[in-house]
Amino acid sequence: MKLFLAVFLLLFCHCTGNAQTNGELISKLPVNLEETDVWPRISKEEQLLPEFAYLNELNFSFIVYKSDSARVKGFMIEPREEGTYPLVIFNRDGYRNYGRLTLMTLIRFAAEIAYSGYIVMASDYRDEDAYGGQELNDVLNLIRIGKKLENVIPEKTGMLGWFRGGMMTYLALKESHEITTGIVVNGITDLAGMPGLETTVFSQIPEYQLCRDTFFRTRSVKNWPEKLCSKSSLYLICGKQDSRVNYSGTLNLAKQLDSLYYDYKLDVFDADHFFHGDKKVLNTAIITWLDERLKSLPERKVSITIDDVPNTKLYRETGKTELLRKLDSLEIPVAIFSNEEKLVIEKDTVDEKPLEDWIGKEYVTAGNHTYSHLRYSETDYTDFIKDIEKGGEWSKSITREYGKTLSYFRFPFNDLGKDSVAQIRLKQYLDSTGYKLAPYTVESADWMYDAVYEYYLRQNDTIAAERIGQLYVSETVRLFDFYDSLAGEQYGRIINQIYLCHDNRLNADFFSLLFSRLKARGYTFISLDEALSDPVYEQETFYFGKWGFSWLYRWMKSKEERTRIMRSEPAGIQILEEYNRIK
Repeated sequence: MKLFLAVFLLLFCHCTGNAQTNGELISKLPVNLEETDVWPRISKEEQLLPEFAYLNELNFSFIVYKSDSARVKGFMIEPREEGTYPLVIFNRDGYRNYGRLTLMTLIRFAAEIAYSGYIVMASDYRDEDAYGGQELNDVLNLIRIGKKLENVIPEKTGMLGWFRGGMMTYLALKESHEITTGIVVNGITDLAGMPGLETTVFSQIPEYQLCRDTFFRTRSVKNWPEKLCSKSSLYLICGKQDSRVNYSGTLNLAKQLDSLYYDYKLDVFDADHFFHGDKKVLNTAIITWLDERLKSLPERKVSITIDDVPNTKLYRETGKTELLRKLDSLEIPVAIFSNEEKLVIEKDTVDEKPLEDWIGKEYVTAGNHTYSHLRYSETDYTDFIKDIEKGGEWSKSITREYGKTLSYFRFPFNDLGKDSVAQIRLKQYLDSTGYKLAPYTVESADWMYDAVYEYYLRQNDTIAAERIGQLYVSETVRLFDFYDSLAGEQYGRIINQIYLCHDNRLNADFFSLLFSRLKARGYTFISLDEALSDPVYEQETFYFGKWGFSWLYRWMKSKEERTRIMRSEPAGIQILEEYNRIK
């Protein structure tokens, strides 16, 4: 705590002379989280806890800036990855020394927003805080400062406020035309309806002492909703169990906005003031709104394809198809590729139910992945053909039962053969039998993450397991960004991506999180048929080896270019090292 205060004091006292103009950044000092008083609360054994691992992708800074005649303290959070980002102003709750802005406040309420691709700035308000008085300029001046930064997209600015911070957001929307959208969580709409604050807060403010009615009227949005900037929008969020502010005030404001035809959305959650237990849902809702209003997200599409289905090991442990249960709630199409050998319990005993559970779902497209997952480059051609034919026997029967066809084939290990002759020969066979080859463009070695994840679960190390799951999601999103960028360089446009993953415990536990992260980046989820309708998949391939890498590489004519770009791919060194260590 002493270090925290010392750094803040250093910042506050730092002076570049008396030439600062209103709305100018005076000081910006990087923060090393390990050297602050929050570190013991977010780490263990000198490593960030899994739920805070994403903080490694962010830069925190203490700032001091000029607002009117005051030097005001604040914070700033930026993604470490270079780029330009929309600006979001976070308005804190509290009054003067109560509820001061801290790093922990930002981590709890704003850091995930920055992680989703935003520059977040927050003011601690001037010392002479009048609860909605001149310190409103401290908020508005942050907008002016933020828009001058090189990594900020000046045309897109959001604002988020809780409780008193919600009141500040309403006031800012009344005074400024530079806010694209505002979000208010459990915000105050009527100060006269807050009797508990009159003796503890309002009575200390000169303006309240002069005229109580004027103090309430000028700060309460219920009295002037028509003055909110008509070019902006509002997302109103409230919890029905909030004991600090009655959510009926927000409901009444929504009715007023209806009569004004204002652009707003209202969500009422069965939550308390701080959304304890509902924070993930709340963060997702906030980030989704910001993405819709502040990011010009290109329309991205991806088909999810799942190999090595069904995972009969998990099925026999739990009696359930775990990943399938998660997918049921997501309502997205998927394609599966089966190894029917998995269905054999003993020599003459077969359990088709786990495969039928999958194929019976309307959103599932079934595919063949051979019977016993052979590598084509290491298998005689005739034996490989027999394994394909055997691998489709039960699947064909089940697909017919559900009015479907078994029309896709994917090579195990995506090993298409040891040379061009082997590949052409097998392609001719697939064409003659009506099978279509299922390529992929994005793959993140989820099988490796799963092996490490399962290891830690067996050791009852749930913290390490959670860390691996979070790492899998974040690294997979990085790969999607990489392959989107690569497609843009190669074809000058976004292509339909095809993601390859596996039926394993890791995806059963973390695919929902990956889905939400991809959705927040603008992805819609499409069938394999629709993905392959992209003309990019009609290209000739120029790679004739056995290694199973992305078709984005196989379409490259130049071996040198392919090698160069593959070396620039996010490598996943951390998971590889852990995998090799436990192997």
